[in-house]
Amino acid sequence: MKSEQSFMGMRFFVIVVLGYIVVAFFRFSTIVSALYIAVSLLVKILPVMGYVFFMMVLINLFISPEIVIKYVGKSSGSKRWVAAIVGGIISTGPIYLWYALLKELAQKGMSKGVVATFLYARAIKPFLLPLMVYYFGWKYTVVLTVVMIFFSFVQGFLVEKLTEK
Repeated sequence: MKSEQSFMGMRFFVIVVLGYIVVAFFRFSTIVSALYIAVSLLVKILPVMGYVFFMMVLINLFISPEIVIKYVGKSSGSKRWVAAIVGGIISTGPIYLWYALLKELAQKGMSKGVVATFLYARAIKPFLLPLMVYYFGWKYTVVLTVVMIFFSFVQGFLVEKLTEK
């Protein structure tokens, strides 16, 4: 399975490179513009990528599968849901950079339901809550936040039940 995924990734990369080469023959300025945008995006996300890489190194060095199972595995009970919700709320940066880290944790014993809960809870951002209060009021903000926390758990629970073997 691993070699099949690697092959698909390489195939996609080759298709993209060939696409760039074809477009370069007809509109070289478009390629230069696209590469400029790609490089500027890379510069913006590089610090977060570095942070996630650093966290992955720390996880591999200090966090064993037993520790993951203890805190976010099925045997940890309700602690795992609370950890996923709090972790999702306080996490920052682009979501796609968290996928690799979550995959590492899942391989060490974190359930897919807890991963789903973490991803759903990321929609709640404490630093944006005052802005939401300003535009929509306290009542709306509190109700929406509580509903999002509740449904992050519901989504995670459903994902866990639907993906069990």
